[in-house]
Amino acid sequence: YLDAYSGKNSAGYQDLADLTEAVYNASVPGENIKYKDKIYDSFLSYLGYKPKGETEVSYYVTPWAGGMDSIVYNQDLLDQMNKQMPVTTDELVDLCEYVKQNGYRAYDYDDTGVTIKTSFLQGNDALGYMNYLFKAWWAQYEGIDGYYNFWNGIDSDVYSKDIFQQQGRLLAAQKLEEISNKANGYVNEDSFTLSFMDSQIQVLEGRGLFCTNGDWFDSEMAEMKKLILADGVPDYKIKIMPTPILSDIIDNLDDSSISSDEELALVVRAIDRGVRNAGATGTSISEDDFAKILEARSIVETIGPAHTAAIPNYSLGKDVAIDFLRYMATDKAQNIYMLATGGANLPFKYDVEEKSKATFDQLTYFHRDRLKYFASFENGITALPMQNNFPLVKYANLTAFSDNSSLFVTFSERNNTKHALDFYNETIADWTDAKWNQALNAAGLL
Repeated sequence: YLDAYSGKNSAGYQDLADLTEAVYNASVPGENIKYKDKIYDSFLSYLGYKPKGETEVSYYVTPWAGGMDSIVYNQDLLDQMNKQMPVTTDELVDLCEYVKQNGYRAYDYDDTGVTIKTSFLQGNDALGYMNYLFKAWWAQYEGIDGYYNFWNGIDSDVYSKDIFQQQGRLLAAQKLEEISNKANGYVNEDSFTLSFMDSQIQVLEGRGLFCTNGDWFDSEMAEMKKLILADGVPDYKIKIMPTPILSDIIDNLDDSSISSDEELALVVRAIDRGVRNAGATGTSISEDDFAKILEARSIVETIGPAHTAAIPNYSLGKDVAIDFLRYMATDKAQNIYMLATGGANLPFKYDVEEKSKATFDQLTYFHRDRLKYFASFENGITALPMQNNFPLVKYANLTAFSDNSSLFVTFSERNNTKHALDFYNETIADWTDAKWNQALNAAGLL
C-alpha cells in the first residue's frame, strides 16, 4: 500500500525505484536536454515526492498520458448558428441561452431532422466530468499561486483558515450552478439516463452541442464514428476547446483596463492567435493584467498527473525499463505515441506541427487544434495538480467544500436542492479554529 508517491508501503519498505537521477536528471536519448527540462513545468512540480518535514524532492513516477479535460464541441453546429467558439463564461452562457430559445437542427435517421434546444449532453456515468470546469475556473480567477495557496493552507503568506474565504471558489461554483441548474434548461435531461458511450454517440450525431470530456474522446469513438458515418450521419467536426475564461476574472484584475466581457473576449482571442503582449490585443489592457489573462488561458484541468508509470525495485529489468521511460520523452517517441493514440500527447515540450508536419497532417482536426494550443505556451500548458499532492489533503482530508457531494449532480439531477453559496458558507462554518489547528498538526505544518 503506497503512501502517495513515496514509493514506500505501510511497513516502510522501499517498493519503487528512485528515478531522480536515472531518469529526471538524465539526458533524453539523442537530444541535448534533460528529461526534467523537457517535461511541462507544471507536471514536473506535481510528480515529485517530498516527505513530510523534508525539503529534498525525489521522483518515483513518470507520466504516460496527458489527459486534457475541457468542453468538447461541434464546430459545424456553431457554424450553422453563425456563432463563434465561446472564450469566456458569459459567452458560453449566452450561447446556451440562444440554443434554448432558438434551437439548432441536428441529423435524424428518418431524414426529417430534429431540433435540439439544449446545449450540454453528458452521460449518467460521466456526470462528474462537468466538475472539471469548476476547478479550472477557480484556478483562473485566483491565479495558479492562489489556487496552490488554498491547498497549502496559506492566506496572506501565513497558514490561515481564511483560505475558505477565497472568492474564486465561490464564483466558479456559482458559474457551474448557472449552467447546470435544471431550471435553466441548458443540460439535456437524457444526460441522467443515457450511458456514457450512448451519450458520446449522440454527440457524434449532432444531438449535443457540448459535453465535458477529455483528449481521449476522439480515439475512444473512432470505430463508432465509422459505423454511424456509414449510416449516413454527417461527418461533424468535433473539437475540444480551451476552457472558457471565467468572466468574473475582470473583478480580480489590478486596474480597470478591462471593463467588459467583450473586451475580455478580445484579449483571449488575441492570445489564441499567438499575441503575447498587451499592446497587440486591440484593447487598453495593462501588461500586468494581460499576464494574468495569459496565465488563466494556459490553465488546464487534466487527469494526466494521475496516470503515471513506475518501476518496482524488485524488477529484474530495471535498466531496460529506465531506458524505456527516458526514450518516451524523445521527439521520435512523441510521434509514435501520437500516431498510435490518434493524436493524444505526452506532457513534453514538443511542437509536432513544427518538428514533424507529416505526423501533424495525419491527425484529426480534434487534435490538431488542441496541439496547436498546447504548443503555444513557452513552458507548456499549466496543468492543475492532483489534490492529494498537498499535505493538508493527504493527511487532514482538506477538500474544496466540506460537503464533498458532486456540485454538478446537486445543481442539475437533484434539481438544485442546494446552492453554491450554501456549499461555501457551510465550509466556512465547519472549519473552526480547533479543526484548523488539528489539520495543520496532522499535515506536519505546525
